[in-house]
Amino acid sequence: MTELRSADYWRQILEGTRYAVDHPQMLEMGIGTRGLGSALIKGTRFCIFASLAWRVIELIFKSDFDLVDSLGDITMDAAKAVVASVVIGVIAGVLTLGSLPVVVIVGFVIIAGIVLNIGLNKLDDHLGLSVSLKQKLRNALTEYQRITDWNVRYSKPFFNNSLGNGY
Repeated sequence: MTELRSADYWRQILEGTRYAVDHPQMLEMGIGTRGLGSALIKGTRFCIFASLAWRVIELIFKSDFDLVDSLGDITMDAAKAVVASVVIGVIAGVLTLGSLPVVVIVGFVIIAGIVLNIGLNKLDDHLGLSVSLKQKLRNALTEYQRITDWNVRYSKPFFNNSLGNGY
C-alpha cells in the first residue's frame, strides 16, 4: 500500500513522540505557515459571504437600491477582500518567517486588515471604481435590451433566437 494514512503523514512531519500545546512545531501547524494559508482562505470566504448577505439585505429593504447596485457592490467587495487577503498574507508570512511571537503577528494582521479596509474604501471613493462599474453594467444591460428589441422586430420568426430571452 503506497498511500500513507493521515496519522502516518503527520508522524513524518512531526519529529517527536509527544508534543505539548506550546511546542513550536504544534504552534506552526495551527498558526504558522501551514495554518496561515487556511486561515486566509477561510477569512476571505467569510468576508465575501458576509458582503453578499449585507448587499441582499440592502436590495430587499432599500427602495433606491437596485440589482445593478447590488451586483456592483458585491463584485467590488469581493475584489477588495481578495486584495486585502493577499497583502495580509504577505505581511503575516514575512512576520512568521521572522519568528516574531504569535501575539505580535496577530496584532499586525488585525491592524493591517483595518488599515487596508479603510484605505481600499477611500481609494474606491477617490477613483470612483464602484460607480464606474455600476454605470458600465447599466450601459451593458441597456445595450443588451436594445439588441434584443432589434432582433425581435427585424428577425424572421423561425430564426429568432432571442424570443424568450427577456420576454
